[in-house]
Amino acid sequence: MDEEKEVQNIGNNQNEKNINIKDYEDPEGLTVQKMNIGLWFSKHRRHIKNVLIVLFAALGVISCIYSTYHFAYYISRGMDEDELLARELVKTSIVGHDYILAISAKDLIYTSPTLLKTGDNKYDIFSKISNPNPRYLCGFEYCFVLGGEGNEIECSENFIFPNETKYLLSLAQTFKQNPNNLQLVIKSMSWQRINLHKYPDWQDFYSEHLNIAIDNIKFQPSELSGLSEKIDLNILEFTVSNNTPYNYWDVSFNIFLYNGNRMAGINKYILQEFMSKETRDIQINWPGQLGRISSIEITPEVDIMNEDIYIKYEGGIGEEK
Repeated sequence: MDEEKEVQNIGNNQNEKNINIKDYEDPEGLTVQKMNIGLWFSKHRRHIKNVLIVLFAALGVISCIYSTYHFAYYISRGMDEDELLARELVKTSIVGHDYILAISAKDLIYTSPTLLKTGDNKYDIFSKISNPNPRYLCGFEYCFVLGGEGNEIECSENFIFPNETKYLLSLAQTFKQNPNNLQLVIKSMSWQRINLHKYPDWQDFYSEHLNIAIDNIKFQPSELSGLSEKIDLNILEFTVSNNTPYNYWDVSFNIFLYNGNRMAGINKYILQEFMSKETRDIQINWPGQLGRISSIEITPEVDIMNEDIYIKYEGGIGEEK
């Protein structure tokens, strides 16, 4: 019995010797690999410390050399260059100011008002106005006034596009006598620079939105119209076509009659709800003795930058994008 126990103990000892230490697992998660890494750092700690000291010392020396070099360069040349740069900045600021003045909007150019007698104590007033700026449009408020008395005859608002020339009109004004001191006063102006990102080609935008054709202009003087024997009534007929892809609530037409180079008559006509691709025949009865008319000018007037003038509907060609 004792011999059997001794043999069993010898077998158990033999099995314990065959256990591989790599298979050891600590209950708290410590592995042999982690113990080897820790042992390596423990053995080489002094060497690692020395390497780090040398590395940081080298970085410090390089930084000192770099800073010393650039400080010496600034002392020798940089101060002079800074002084030169400061002088150039002063010069640049002056040039910049002149440049800003050069690209700023120039004042509107307009003529003194002209009176056109249409009947007893009745006059039409017109004045030519021009915008010399190729990249600025202007909205403005103006008044026709009697200069000596300062009385405002009529005030209104208008607009003018880049490089445009147009007329400001005031129709059927009554004066007891011909005023000699009539003036045009621009009371306020609001400039808007054309955004080249939104309107890369302003002229194309302008032409597309104002592609309104005027054809078949006919004028019958009062002596040939046959409308009335007691009142002189002339007849003006023309055809207008909206060749744009837009529908407009209102389109104004300024009408000028000429006898040679002399202005013989002025008028204004407003066409409402003018749809895209629509053509209309217009007839205007024009009172007064206008005399001989050699040429007629009719120009549409639409504030194409104002979104409110477009008739918009879902998916329609009249919708402004």
